[in-house]
Amino acid sequence: EPLSGKPRQIADNLWAAEVDPAEALAELREGLRSLDAKALLDSLGLPGGTTAALGLSELSELLESPPPGVDEIAAIARATTEAEGYELVVFDTAPTGHTLRLLEVPTFLMGFLDKALSVRKSIGGMLGMLGLGLAAGADQKLDEGEARVRAIRDRLSYLGSALRTPPPSPGAAASTAAGATAEFVVVTRPTALDCSEAERLVGELRAQGICCRRLIVNQIIEPESGEAYWKSRVESQVKVLDELKAVCAARKLSLFEVSDRPESLVGPPALSYLASLAFDGPNAGALPSTEVVLFGGKGGVGKTSMSSALAVRAATEGQRVLILSTDPAHSLGDALGCKLGATSAPVENFAGAGELWAMEVDTEAAMQRFQATVREALQQRQNDGGIVGQVLNQLPMQDFVDLFDTLPPGSDEIVALTEVLQEVKKDKFDRIIIDTAPTGHALRLLSYPDFLERLADRVARLRDRFGWLSGNSDGPDQLRSFQFRMIELTDLFTDPERTSFSVVTIPTTLALEETKRLLVQLEEQDVRCGLVIANRIIDPEHLHDSSARQLATQAAALESLEALASRQGLMITRVPYLDREVS
Repeated sequence: EPLSGKPRQIADNLWAAEVDPAEALAELREGLRSLDAKALLDSLGLPGGTTAALGLSELSELLESPPPGVDEIAAIARATTEAEGYELVVFDTAPTGHTLRLLEVPTFLMGFLDKALSVRKSIGGMLGMLGLGLAAGADQKLDEGEARVRAIRDRLSYLGSALRTPPPSPGAAASTAAGATAEFVVVTRPTALDCSEAERLVGELRAQGICCRRLIVNQIIEPESGEAYWKSRVESQVKVLDELKAVCAARKLSLFEVSDRPESLVGPPALSYLASLAFDGPNAGALPSTEVVLFGGKGGVGKTSMSSALAVRAATEGQRVLILSTDPAHSLGDALGCKLGATSAPVENFAGAGELWAMEVDTEAAMQRFQATVREALQQRQNDGGIVGQVLNQLPMQDFVDLFDTLPPGSDEIVALTEVLQEVKKDKFDRIIIDTAPTGHALRLLSYPDFLERLADRVARLRDRFGWLSGNSDGPDQLRSFQFRMIELTDLFTDPERTSFSVVTIPTTLALEETKRLLVQLEEQDVRCGLVIANRIIDPEHLHDSSARQLATQAAALESLEALASRQGLMITRVPYLDREVS
């Protein structure tokens, strides 16, 4: 039964809800709108064009257009502060990369709201300069708006504090200090790639000051699992596959079925073998031929392995191929069996008719270059004084300049990707394959070019409106160049002749439902889906050999995870792979 943003009791002492990002975003926008200088001054009957001349239209648009991603954290903050009366609140987060970005959002959004509150103070000074304010009731309206925004900021502060306040250690006395505590439980699977990702995640969480002391290893196949167990799993997957086939047929999408492989296939030779399993057969002619191929899907379904396998296949056939990862939780190097850097380089141990290059995008350096461009565009020159100069000095321009030092998590990835695609144009790759983060994060990535293009346009309009806003006039206009690159990237992603999206899934009900939603959302964003890959299908004809190899591979992974738990002081919990999905 569908859940809503309001908790609903589903068992004794257990309530469940799904956070409502749309409602939280509407509340955030309403709070920011109440600080809208343009609307307020227009309502006071100033002469026509006054607010436009002051640049308040652009400033207003910047505040009223929160970037993608803030809706989720605003909803989580709201749910956290409304959880009074519950002894424990459990959040099911997105996969690794998306979660790491999400954990950065409270800091960004608090900074964003601080700038909005600074705008309120500046508007008060501006009203005084213009002889308005108390008489017109403007101050009261601004005070009401400020109270709304401060309430949202207080929630975020509460959440940010809780995330970095660990609970008492097991057996220790409970703290009497006020406020919530939090810990992050890492869930992984017993495979080589998942082990590597779990280790990086634990390190990232602790680097951010977030308590992490528990590791759950899920989907462990018990050595004594017999024929009845495997038969039950095969029956479960058949039902899901039948529905997936119907979904693909209705959308006229090719479906590639890939059998489960107990071994961890790492490195070009092994990935070439995986490509033969995945892409040879009657559907081989339906493989994407577009210049750019994005891979996405639910976390843990094998996106990186499948994207790497296609890259190896295309390069083996004679193409010059670049594969790159935009996932903050990079695992592309693990799959290719080599260390990757921020610049494209030939993949080690590849031998084929073509060339295979790979890289993991360097988001930090690209973002610094973008921030420098914006900062230069918005620097304020000395003005000539007078009443106009005094009013202009009340505008919170420096706050907006500073705001770009904390652009929303995720925008760094798209800025870096834009730079990469500009560079690879020169190298004339036949094919660019992009290994994206899991579903939610990938969809955010696709929406960022439009957000950043509009942001760059507003900043450029502000710069162009005032003679007292600088910007180096020598050489090309870097801000407009960035804006046009964002437009080009949007055009590239939505051009069905140049870009296609390959959806990877597995034969489980949860993965199927997420795949169906992803297909709808891609259609809504005008991104062409080229094919669907159903991965990890159990082959009933080779159960005995397959299960024996899987147990051996699993044992090696479990040994690595036990070593990780020992090094990091983690409590480890093992959960068996059940023969049927629990619902």
